[in-house]
Amino acid sequence: MKKLYILVLPALLSTFSCSNQSKEETSENNTEVVEETTSEEVEIEGFKTIEKLAASVVKSLKERDYDSYYSHIMTKEMEMSQAEKIQDSTIRKEFLHEYGFSLHEEQEYFDNLLHFFDTKNIDLDKVVMADLVYTEYKGGEYHPLELYEVIVPIEMDYEIPIDFTVIKVDGKYYLTSELGV
Repeated sequence: MKKLYILVLPALLSTFSCSNQSKEETSENNTEVVEETTSEEVEIEGFKTIEKLAASVVKSLKERDYDSYYSHIMTKEMEMSQAEKIQDSTIRKEFLHEYGFSLHEEQEYFDNLLHFFDTKNIDLDKVVMADLVYTEYKGGEYHPLELYEVIVPIEMDYEIPIDFTVIKVDGKYYLTSELGV
């Protein structure tokens, strides 16, 4: 019987080793695929109207599509170029402080918002785009920039809005990374 173990054990170890190696290679390949589809490579897309941007944001939330959501956020370069337009250095500093967002945290915010919708049983199919409202953000404090707070209502037993701020850059609207409820 000992001879059988001696002959079978190396074969089992070899099979186990190959199996682990295959899993590691698969894992490495999967990691590469994930890395290839990170949000850093998503093309940033602006919209001609706030309504179209809002509809696309809601669609991204409904579909739980972070890359689609991320594609609406102004880039750091846009943020800096817009900040340069503000003449008053104190207000420019406030703008950069408020919108000096960390894109690496956006995935977490997006996931937390989806979790909130799930735990509160908020049905995104009850979004009422026709009742979308937007107003100049902080009364134009960051003039000459065009920033708007957008409120998209969700009709349920109680009304809960999706709330975000958009900025107009070169004739198109982008999110400012300020999505919430």
